[in-house]
Parts: sequence; structure tokens; C-alpha cells
Amino acid sequence: MSGGNAPGAGGDRPLSSLEAAVLRESPFPVFAADIRYRTVYHNEAILQLLGLTQEPRLIRRTCYSFFYHFDKPCSFCPFTSSRSLAEPQTHALTITIPNELLPREIHLEIRHVVIEDRAQGKIVIEYLRDITWQRLKEMEFKRNERLIALGLVTRLVAHELQNPLAGINLTLQTLMSIAGNKDELQKKVEIMQRDLEMARLIIADIQNFNRRDALQMQSLELKKLLEDSINSMRRLAPRSRAVTDVQFRLFWRAAPDIKIFGNETRLHQVLANLIKNSYDAAQRPGRRPGPLIFWISVSLKEQEDGGDVLTRLKSRPLVEVRIIDNAGGISKDVLRRIFDPFFTTKKKTVKGSGLGLFVVQKILEEHLATIDMTSRGHYATVTLLFELVE
Repeated sequence: MSGGNAPGAGGDRPLSSLEAAVLRESPFPVFAADIRYRTVYHNEAILQLLGLTQEPRLIRRTCYSFFYHFDKPCSFCPFTSSRSLAEPQTHALTITIPNELLPREIHLEIRHVVIEDRAQGKIVIEYLRDITWQRLKEMEFKRNERLIALGLVTRLVAHELQNPLAGINLTLQTLMSIAGNKDELQKKVEIMQRDLEMARLIIADIQNFNRRDALQMQSLELKKLLEDSINSMRRLAPRSRAVTDVQFRLFWRAAPDIKIFGNETRLHQVLANLIKNSYDAAQRPGRRPGPLIFWISVSLKEQEDGGDVLTRLKSRPLVEVRIIDNAGGISKDVLRRIFDPFFTTKKKTVKGSGLGLFVVQKILEEHLATIDMTSRGHYATVTLLFELVE
């Protein structure tokens, strides 16, 4: 039975000459079957696509067994589906082509239509298109996406573990010198415990990369949170020609016992990243030698004064933490991209992954807080807004 002059099922009920001509001239692999799934027509292209050889008794073979190697009708066949037969349908199908050496898997796009034949009644005409190459490209693209995500996680770990591990190392170096002072020793041990908890949390994030659990939140005293973070970061203060001293000046314009709702370790991570960025910026070439100063102010904010940034938060009162430093400022071009992952200006004197502020932004989003950065001259300003626990 040849593809161009195929007889119909039984030999005495061929397709109409017009229909056979249309099928014969189709550039796509195509076959036709009656309502009993018996093949009544096929062209040479479908045999070549599926690696089949011509069979003289093809009319006795069901279309699903001969072409697709199934033992029952296809689930998408219009004769077994509850969908309207008049509606053309398109489906994707993956089949395995038997081979003496190695079975071959191909991906097909199948489009079928149902026509009425005067002699045979309803006939389904099925067009096949080989989309194996496109599907393999899609799979390759998804693999690349996973590799990119893995690279992101790897660089994230490398960046985020630097601060707590460096802090632990420096603290250990000072323990021997203060071993006789129990109170001071206790403070240092508490700092080390906090740094280790930060490292543990980062590793837990990697283990649960595809399943981010909700953070454990609690009411936190903002003043203690800031003071603890400042004391931790004093250990990492740079000493170079450009930075002769590091000073933290805290201006409190609110009740001393105000509280915010959040995860203590995560918020320490935010403040550590912000302060570390200023340390690195202050060591860039061209900065005038002198002390690096942080002016940190805390004040309450009214909702109606906040504009667009505040409207993203709930209707609770807000507390503003503003951090100003004289590390050298930030250019407009950098400010536009400063929260982009992998964007960094630390290329010569200090190496960076470009993930610090990206991480900061994501943590603050989890806390329903916002961050804004501005710069003027040698001064950069970071403004954080948190919900106030009343």
C-alpha cells in the first residue's frame, strides 16, 4: 500500500478523490482512521517520521497500535473524547520508537479534524509535526534556569556567610585577652552565638531553597536591635589609609522602648549588610582620609506624610530608621541598579557578589518593611520604614 494511492479500509470504500488528493499533497505526516480506529489512509511522510515500514495489511491494524505503539485508543482521540467532533484539536504526545539498538523518543504535536465521508461516515484526519528539537531546547533552557538558580544560591551563600564567620573569627581572637573578665566574656559569647545562628539560618535557606517557610516573628525592642548590630559590626571596622576611625552616632527621637515585629537574626543580617557596604565604599580609591561616621536617627512617621512608599504598608503607625554615612556617596547610575542581583561596583579594592542589597530588600519585604536609598555629594542615606508595635 503506497502513501499516494492507498486504498480505503476493505478496498471498496476509498476516500473521495478530492480528500485523497489533499492528504497526498500535505507537507505534514498524516493519516486517516474511521470510527473503529482502522487506518484508511496514510502518506509516506508519516512512515519516515515514525521509522515505520510499509505493511500490506495495514488496514487490519488500528491507528493507535501501528503509529503510536499503544494497546488502547489515545486519550485525546475525538472518537473517545466528550468534546465536540467539529472542533479541531491540538495535542502534544511523546512516544518511544522501538529500535533494535536503542529505542528513540520523539515529541509530537498532533492536530486532528473530523470529516464526514459519504461511504464511511466519520473519519478523523490526524496531522503530525515533529517538535523533538523544540522540546529538547525547552528542556535545555529549563536546565539552564536551574543552573542559574543554583549559581545564585551558591553566590548568595558565599556572600552571606562572610559577615558572621568573619565576626566569629575576630571574636575568637579576642577571647584569650579578656578571659579574666567574665562579664565581657559573656557578651562576646552572645555575639558569637548570634553570628552562628545567622550562619545556620542561611544554610537552612539553602536546604529549603524551593520551599521557603514563614519566618518566626516576634516583638523586638528596636533600640536593643540597633545597639547589638552596631556592637557586632564594630569588630569588622576597616583600618586603612582612607578610614582612620569608625564612629556610630545614634539619635533617638522616639520613646526608648518602642518595638517592631520581626525576625531578630534576619534584621541583624539587614543591618550588617548595610554597614558592611559602607565599610567597603569608604575604602575605595580617591576618598579623603578621615573617620567614617554613621549618623543613625530613629523617629516616628505619620501615614499621611509618607506618599507612595508608605501606602504599601498597613495602616499602623510607622517608625523610620535613617542611616547616613560619609563613605563617599553613590552615583545616580548606581542608585538605579543598586537592588539588582549580581550588580556590584566592588571590582578593584574589594570583591563583592552583588547580592548584599538584593538580600536586604527581600528580607525587608518579608517584614512588610521598605527601604529607600538616596545620595548627595559624599553622603549616602538609607531609610528603613517598619510597622510599629503599639
